[in-house]
Amino acid sequence: METTDNLLKLPNETGKSYNQLRELQLREMATVCQRKDGYDMILEIYSDDHGVLFDKENPAHVHVKDLNKNLLGKFAITKERPKHSDYIFDCYHKDGKLVIIPTEYKRKIVDWSADSSPVTGTNNWKIIIDTWRLFHSE
Repeated sequence: METTDNLLKLPNETGKSYNQLRELQLREMATVCQRKDGYDMILEIYSDDHGVLFDKENPAHVHVKDLNKNLLGKFAITKERPKHSDYIFDCYHKDGKLVIIPTEYKRKIVDWSADSSPVTGTNNWKIIIDTWRLFHSE
């Protein structure tokens, strides 16, 4: 994968043209729930993910990982904070099949979404929505 170091070099130093360098996309990632938060999971949002907030066909989504950083699935970002694990909607397909986030993790997501950031006091679900909006202009 291309690194950002090449963006600082002149085209003749990288062997790439300005157009090729311009086409490189930087991938940003925000970890909205991390190990130190105490929920035994990691929640991440990526700047280059597809999706539209609150859309059922092409949903904006969050990646769910265990503490070993294994992807467990992705869930749709909804307008309302999920109040039960049944309201965590899986939206990741692998090999043509929907990957279901384990119920244990769905419960953790519900618990996390009810809490607020100790730093800002902002509700965690609002942080998900705001982070998606920062990365994607809709």
